[in-house]
Order: sequence, then structure tokens, then C-alpha cells
Amino acid sequence: MKDESGIIYSQALSFYKNLTRTLMHKGRFFLNEHRFLIEIEKHLDRHIHLIKKGEIVYRARLVDATMKNNYKREESFRGLSKKHSFVPPKKFAKEGRASSAGIVYLYVAESEHTAIAEVRPTMRSRVNVAPIEALQDLRLLDLSFNFPVEPALPYKGSHVFAILANEFMIPLDIKASNGGYLPTQFITEFIRKHKSNFDGIRYNSSLNMGGKNLVIFNHHKCKAISSDFFDIYGIEYCAIGQTGERQIIEGERLQQSREYQTLSAAGKLIVFDEELY
Repeated sequence: MKDESGIIYSQALSFYKNLTRTLMHKGRFFLNEHRFLIEIEKHLDRHIHLIKKGEIVYRARLVDATMKNNYKREESFRGLSKKHSFVPPKKFAKEGRASSAGIVYLYVAESEHTAIAEVRPTMRSRVNVAPIEALQDLRLLDLSFNFPVEPALPYKGSHVFAILANEFMIPLDIKASNGGYLPTQFITEFIRKHKSNFDGIRYNSSLNMGGKNLVIFNHHKCKAISSDFFDIYGIEYCAIGQTGERQIIEGERLQQSREYQTLSAAGKLIVFDEELY
């Protein structure tokens, strides 16, 4: 099926693959006239998410023994200090979905559960969670929409945007053989410098069903307001069989949370307070 630009899904996918190959093997400059970017630009104004001044999002960070000097208690920071609950220094900024190593962007989530899930904790690990406040209104490109049942059906008129949204959601281990994060990093830079003046990007979490992640380009437009430690006491998965007799496998507590709605379920990940045991 053609989208509003008259493009079928296979064409849009070939545009993206061509962009990826060009970035990997030819060059990373002067690509603003690439067909995939042109198609993105046509639909930017239809995918806007606004964060109001004072709105709270969350940043999580795994805690280990090397952080023992970062536990300074100050004001409302009961976990890591204010400094260590926020963005890392440039020299420690690792490669991310939207940024290369050394580039400091603020990666946050719209809920505590999503933030915790995104750092992939293991049983008995400790996670620092910090509420982050927006100091001004922020305008984000929204790639967090739900996908059509069939990939070939365009969402909001654009196959290209459906592909872009999927690429921002896919974990790195799946993308490793297809340019890693290079394509999304390049597209992020295109969006950041666009005349539409976006402050960041909103996209789906691949680790918490229904969860939303945000990347904020200028972290000075936000601040950490508190922190606390959370210990992970339970992780459960929901699996759907693909062969033989189709079945759904759920963990016991996930089933209980659906039945009684007394425990807080977060897609694949469920985080329990110690008092529940």
C-alpha cells in the first residue's frame, strides 16, 4: 500500500538501507539531500510531543561498588548525589542511540519503571532513580506511536516514519550488523539542526511494553531534583510461542498483577518493593 507520498513500504525500506550503507562505507557528510531524509522532513510537523515546564521524567543508573564515593547525601538526594544522578562528564559519555561517544545528551524515561528497565538490572542489583524536572517547555519529535498490525501499512501517512520509529526502538545487539547506532545518530543530528528547533526525541522502549524514552539534546534545560536507591527483587517475562500449539507463558507475579491489580506491572519487567515479600 502506498503512503501519502506515493511510496510503498519496500521503497521506504530501501531508502533507509541505502542511507545506512552510505554512512558505513562512503561518507557521513553532505547527505541532507538523501531521499530518506527528504521524506522525514515532509512529516516532521505531524509528530510533535510537548513537555511542559515543571514536568517530571526519570533517569536511572546501575549502582556498583565503584560508586561508593558518589553517595553524598544532600537535600532530597537519598541515592547518588545530585551531580552523579544527572548526565555524565564528556569524557565518560558513552555511545548511545542518539549520540556518539563524548556527546552529552540526557537520556530519560517517562516513568520510573521504564527508566529502571532500560538499564537492564539483574536480580539483587541496585538502581539509582532520579526525577528530572524540565526547566522550560521542550519540543520533541515524537517517534513513540504504535505500529500498524501489518508493516506495509503506513502510519499517519508515512512508511518512512514507521521505519524510523522502529529503528529508534530496536536494541543495539540487533542493530550491530546493520550499522549499529550510526544511522540513528546521524538522523538525530539532522533533527537537532533542523529549522523546526526540536529539543529532543521521544521513542518507544524496547524493554518495557508501552514505555516511552526521551533524549534531550541540551541537558541544561533540565535538572535533577532528587534521587533514591531501588533494589531489584523480581524480574518476569511474558513469552508467546511461535511453533506448535501457540501458548503464552507468564511469570506467576505477572499473572497475579493482571488478576488482582495489586502489584505494579511494567511490561517485561516487574519491580517489587521488599515489603511485598
